[in-house]
Amino acid sequence: MTDVLSKIPLVGWGPILTIAAIAVSCLIIAVLLWRGHKVWRWVFVLLFLVFGVGAVGDYVNTKFAYYDNAADLLGIPTYPTVDGTASGPEVQPQPNGAVTQVSVPDSASKFGTFDAQVWLPPQYFSNPRQHFPVIYLLHGNPGQPTDWLTAAGGAATFLSVAQGGPPVIVVMPEDIQNNLTGDSLCVDSPAQGNAETYITKDVVAAIDDKLRTITNAKGRGIGGLSMGGFCGLNLGLKHPDLYSVVIDLSGETASEPDTLPGGNQALYGGADWQAKADANSPIKYVSTLDGRKGPAIYLGSGSGDAPIIAQMQAILPTLQARGFTVEFRQLPGAHEYTYWSAGLKDALPWAAQKLSPASP
Repeated sequence: MTDVLSKIPLVGWGPILTIAAIAVSCLIIAVLLWRGHKVWRWVFVLLFLVFGVGAVGDYVNTKFAYYDNAADLLGIPTYPTVDGTASGPEVQPQPNGAVTQVSVPDSASKFGTFDAQVWLPPQYFSNPRQHFPVIYLLHGNPGQPTDWLTAAGGAATFLSVAQGGPPVIVVMPEDIQNNLTGDSLCVDSPAQGNAETYITKDVVAAIDDKLRTITNAKGRGIGGLSMGGFCGLNLGLKHPDLYSVVIDLSGETASEPDTLPGGNQALYGGADWQAKADANSPIKYVSTLDGRKGPAIYLGSGSGDAPIIAQMQAILPTLQARGFTVEFRQLPGAHEYTYWSAGLKDALPWAAQKLSPASP
């Protein structure tokens, strides 16, 4: 069933027009049945509405390249999966790597207990004594951890990195308490929960405890896309003791909640909300940092994403002047998965090369 569903495309004019054609056909049938079949005419009217909305939805889906196929839409994995933490003599080889889930308790943050998606490289299964570097990838808003595996095609990219260079574990944690209404910016917030503490303490502790990781900054990177790109840049700059590499795909460089009514004031609360916003805006504090302490930073944007390009170009000279190692690249696309998929393919090998390699 998975193979069948994965072959039903949802991106492009072909699927849009097909769904629209079904909607029009249902409307025509409803009209033909209007006088003599009262029940069936309303059945086909309902089907017309369903498929009509579906066509509009698939147009939006195509614009952002979110669900590539029907399996993605239904949440059915099209990539290898395993249960548990892939340890012990019973573990089977996984030549294509595999995704598992790790439950992250919120011991330090009280942010909430969520499952992190974790991609393990083939070498994790074939070399049971080795410890591996980790890259943490944070999703955007709205979004969820599995977006990296579905919309961004992450499993294939992760495997390509493992086959062509240093293998890495890729962890995709939750970064918003409510994926529909939240806008955490991965900071500690009275309104949105202690996302920063959750990501930097609870997630790291759980992954280091349950998996064979390199447990120092030289073996860790952090990054993300859109809001998650901002998170990666901000958390990486604030915690060079935890992360030695940052990947920022289309992330803003200042604290700017996009979907939270009340903006920064609502996010941080208190009389000192502006000071807290400034302390979480890389463009405002980066001039105080010593780039020789790291992290190395990849800044990437779609060539059609003018606002993000402007922000990255504004912060780039200061990062370079402060001694940071910075890579700034533009690829075709805008603020969408067409770019983020390509950006991940470009950024991840760069990041993996800069981390400590797997070791016994």
